[in-house]
Amino acid sequence: MSAPDLKSRLIAAAHAMIRSGERGSLSLRAVARKAGVSEAAPYTWFKGKSELMAHVATLGFETLNIRLAASANEPDAIDTLCAMGRAYLDFAEAEPALYALMFSDDADLDRTLPRYQDASAACFERLSLAASRCAHAEPQSETGQKAALAAWSLVHGLAQLPLRRPTDAVSRADTAHWSMRALAEGLSRV
Repeated sequence: MSAPDLKSRLIAAAHAMIRSGERGSLSLRAVARKAGVSEAAPYTWFKGKSELMAHVATLGFETLNIRLAASANEPDAIDTLCAMGRAYLDFAEAEPALYALMFSDDADLDRTLPRYQDASAACFERLSLAASRCAHAEPQSETGQKAALAAWSLVHGLAQLPLRRPTDAVSRADTAHWSMRALAEGLSRV
């Protein structure tokens, strides 16, 4: 097995453990066992558990960014932002444990890893472009940044709700679509 394959295999094993609810018992040794490699192998690639967790979270941000990019092809700015919001929520629903790790306050997540920082920033930048377009503003302008934060806050808050308390009266999809459309239309009037 080549060195990059071993690293990818360890990250995939950690992701599988997180996905199956084993985050609390996750250690470098446990990941090595899950990956079927020696217990010393992870120490070749990761300084510790927090760096491994950052690589798994990075994988999440990269996957989310791919989904956001795929949904960002609507001709209308409002429809684009709504589609991106839906893609964001679909990702959070499909990968709840990974999503929780990506945004956790856990000390076991090394946020200084450059690839982690780049991947999370890329997601925000993609959402920022769409929100700024709705607000008829440059992404780096004050209005553009406020629009991006409003969009991110809304979609992140909606994503958190089903993880903590499922909605009863209205479907999550309907709520998400209505909320994102209301925000996008509001931004278009700023």
